[in-house]
Amino acid sequence: MKKKYVALLISTIIVIFSISFIGSFIKSLVVEADVIGIAPICIDNNIICSGKVEFEEKQNVFADRVCIVKEMLKKEGEFINENDALFAALEVGDVKTTSSNDSLEIPDITEDIKEKIKNSSEIGDLQSFYKKALEKQNNKADTNERNNTCVLSTGETHEINSPCAGILSSVFAKEGQTIFPGSLVATVANPSNLQVALKVSEKQISEIKSGQNVHITGTGFEGMYTGKIKEISNQAQQNFSNTNSEAYINVFASINKTENSPIKPGFTVKCEIVLPEYSNVLIIPYDSVKSDEDGREFVFKYESGKAKKTYIETCKEFNKGFEVCSGISEGDMVVKNPDIVKKEGVTIKVKNILEN
Repeated sequence: MKKKYVALLISTIIVIFSISFIGSFIKSLVVEADVIGIAPICIDNNIICSGKVEFEEKQNVFADRVCIVKEMLKKEGEFINENDALFAALEVGDVKTTSSNDSLEIPDITEDIKEKIKNSSEIGDLQSFYKKALEKQNNKADTNERNNTCVLSTGETHEINSPCAGILSSVFAKEGQTIFPGSLVATVANPSNLQVALKVSEKQISEIKSGQNVHITGTGFEGMYTGKIKEISNQAQQNFSNTNSEAYINVFASINKTENSPIKPGFTVKCEIVLPEYSNVLIIPYDSVKSDEDGREFVFKYESGKAKKTYIETCKEFNKGFEVCSGISEGDMVVKNPDIVKKEGVTIKVKNILEN
């Protein structure tokens, strides 16, 4: 009798285990999932990128003679009028050398200024001195001899004036520096006109054209400004990071603003470049696409109640996902989250049918 109860107990345990195992096995073959109904849609192709506000019009200020900067008369960022004095300088009129062989040297001279000095007719009586000094440099005169030469001032004060009214946006000359004809000493900007300098990825630059509308927003001001693409650089630049580098192209957009607008040079802004709308495009979300070991893209199509692995080809990338060129068609249904499908052929229990 006791053996009979033991056998019955063992049989009951086996039946319970079997039911549990079979239930788990069957459950593994059925996956609950949301599916996306594929239908053609109209989609915007706008490009969003960041940029910096800057002056649109700048005029460079150059030195017209050899002199030593004595004092800066205006500060960077200050508004100035036309012909305002920017620098007080001392004109150069003498040279002193302590070297026995009269070695001559011009301090702080650059390659582009060398050519200006060689050919300049504005230097007057000092022309021969500069030419001799340049010859000494080209002959690689001894360093110790060159260091014994100094440029001396006549004591006559000369002012370097602004050629126009505006904001003194940049100052390059420093007090005590010797400057030469053609030296860039400052830039003056027109405060009325601003622009945005953008960095557009090489992957997107083919979509950008002059005249396209731009929407400009930022944290330094309220609302949105409008503008247009006005200039696209002809040369790409490299943006280096810790792991790789990416090429970008400088793009410039105008800003439509009123006289007292709060937007200012130096502000960081976000720009949305408005591109033509695309119609009848088949879009699939990025998360619904996977890649195999060979890099081929695929989705799990919902077909006859099961998950079918389907290879696709994608074209353009939009904010909502990939444009699909081949592999799926209008009316197809695709599993939204392919990660829950462990293998092809599992039964799909549809939770929700979503629009793409």
